[in-house]
Amino acid sequence: MLLTVPAIVSKGEPAIITLDKSALFSLAAVQADPYFSNPANVRDVFVEFNSEPGNQRKILRFDLSEVTPTAKFLATAHAKDVFLLERILLVDFDEGTLAVERANLPSGLDISLIVQTYTGAYDNGRTYSPGESVTFGGNRWLMVVFIGAAGYVPTAPHWVDLGVEV
Repeated sequence: MLLTVPAIVSKGEPAIITLDKSALFSLAAVQADPYFSNPANVRDVFVEFNSEPGNQRKILRFDLSEVTPTAKFLATAHAKDVFLLERILLVDFDEGTLAVERANLPSGLDISLIVQTYTGAYDNGRTYSPGESVTFGGNRWLMVVFIGAAGYVPTAPHWVDLGVEV
């Protein structure tokens, strides 16, 4: 997978996205360029997402000197709900670029955001609804499937561990 995106990306919470360098350099559009197909010639990769509907852009920078390049995707509570992968830009050490447009990228890399409401520490006597998040066991948990009763501690499949330590 070219980009590894968490299963749940919530507004107001950072999501760490990982770039697979081997998948990047195996893209047909990159392989077709004799210069940029050589990883030694590429310093950075910029990944551009555009909201649907458009005009809200998120550009992530991946440093290819890292063994496993990562970037932080952060959208505020005011962000649009869906971000489409528009292009990937490979940048060499002299600021030369190769753009790989959406039509030449694998599908399934768009990001859908979930609006969450943080309600504080988990309360065993409260009934939670999807979209509410709590602190439990040192992590932030997001309810994604309604249970209908109180007393169910945050565990899959009704809750998703956002992996955010608090």
